Amino acid sequence: MIFQNLLASTSALLVALVQLGSMDVMGSSKGIKVLPVDLSPSIVYVEKDGIKGFIYPEDWDDNDARVMCKQLGYKSGVALGPWDLVRLQPNATFGAIQVWDRDNYRLVCAEGFDDLAAQAVCRSLGFTYGKSICCSAFGRMEYSIVYSNINCTGIESSILECDYVKYFANCTSEHYASVACSNNPENEEFELKIHQSGKVTTRHFDNSGFICANDFDDTEATVICKEMGYKGGSAYFHSRHTKYSTVPLLGVPWLANIACEGTEKYLGKCGKINWGSVGTCDENRLPAVYCYNKTGFSLALVNGADKDNGLVVFTVDDKEGAICLRDSVTEERQKLAAIVCKQLGYRNGGLLLNGTDAENEFTARKLFPGKSDMFITKIKCKGNESSLAECTFRILEGRYDFPEDWISITLDGCQNSSCYRARSYNRGYAFLNELSCWAGKRRLVVKCFL
Repeated sequence: MIFQNLLASTSALLVALVQLGSMDVMGSSKGIKVLPVDLSPSIVYVEKDGIKGFIYPEDWDDNDARVMCKQLGYKSGVALGPWDLVRLQPNATFGAIQVWDRDNYRLVCAEGFDDLAAQAVCRSLGFTYGKSICCSAFGRMEYSIVYSNINCTGIESSILECDYVKYFANCTSEHYASVACSNNPENEEFELKIHQSGKVTTRHFDNSGFICANDFDDTEATVICKEMGYKGGSAYFHSRHTKYSTVPLLGVPWLANIACEGTEKYLGKCGKINWGSVGTCDENRLPAVYCYNKTGFSLALVNGADKDNGLVVFTVDDKEGAICLRDSVTEERQKLAAIVCKQLGYRNGGLLLNGTDAENEFTARKLFPGKSDMFITKIKCKGNESSLAECTFRILEGRYDFPEDWISITLDGCQNSSCYRARSYNRGYAFLNELSCWAGKRRLVVKCFL
């Protein structure tokens, strides 16, 4: 066994599971004291010459645990571990800081937690540099905030070497601290990417991430698209409530409230590029952009009996699209019709066709023939919005050009032929539903009221 200083740089401890109650004794051997165990399971701490430490996890097994527990006066013990003393969730290089304490993990308060403290955390995990990510950046955590008033000087190799308050946490914000770690020092460099789905992602400090939806609008979209060589861009939002928008897949919430003016040629020139300082990131929406070279997003009613009703179409550059009602029910469609009419300057609105789905599709295809180049679909609105920009939706362009996360039904995890057959059938049916929009079906037709 290797005795290691408790304050030394490490993220792993060993745990011996004792089978009897706690005892007020300390075992001792050759000047090394084994400190009392008062919980089960518990980390094994030792003391030599007044220095507290723990046992390094290499080769620790049940035989060692039994000897250790007998030395403490117990009947026997079982080895558990190695156990992470300090860890990050949800990823090994970024996440909420979780510190093992007695019988569970605890969180660190975000108030006053800075880059020096982040560096101490990352050093204990084997990295050279750290960056504070504020605040409660990775969603809800099951653990309580116990550590607060963290004060590090920059020389510490573990957050436990810093000054802190424990159990009497002064954390009025109730936000926990998070970090991103790297072996390269932070600089102003970053990578920007627009995915096929329109989603915008960034990579900074060796960690991939995203931009929060907070105050993200057409000005930010325009700057991002200009950086990619386009004339301008329109902003819209994806829903974060999909299995492809979970925290581990999204990465670090790097930016929020960027405050672009729209005249900048690069995102880095916008007013508030504060990496990792995102405040409270929007948990429901994820920014996306549609880039253009001629004209941006516009909405209109066409082919109606008068100017106040018709097929809802949108145009970008020379392309025309419609709104596909593939997933919605009648109540949701009525809400959507009202939102579209409000965006067009009307007081309210509703569906023009109120028959059965089959009747509506037949009438719509007769009154509004033709096909569209693209579609807005997967729309989710609350009903109180005044424009589509306040909802979440996806833009689908190209008949068979589905983004990687479009069809939620996959063959992953299938272990037998019956599973493959069932999933393949359901996946094929989902594709047919998507393609129905291109056949001229399920398009939004509205009547608006002044």
